[in-house]
Amino acid sequence: MLDCTELTKSKLYIISGKPGQWHYSYSVDEARSKRYVFWRFAAKNPNRRVTLSLSQEQTRRDVWEQRQDIQLTNLEAFRGL
Repeated sequence: MLDCTELTKSKLYIISGKPGQWHYSYSVDEARSKRYVFWRFAAKNPNRRVTLSLSQEQTRRDVWEQRQDIQLTNLEAFRGL
């Protein structure tokens, strides 16, 4: 479950049921709820963007922050081995 206040443009996100890695773009305040807009490059055309607008409930339920792999060489305990 994602906290919508922690969305940032500098991180990548995974959206359940949608292929690829997504970037957060912006949020829109609508009459009843807030919507969050994400984008990624199209699979077959890297010059085209695909956008997706999700409600706050969908964002909390379906969006996950993409975690970066840990580089063991960057960990202090593994330096010099």
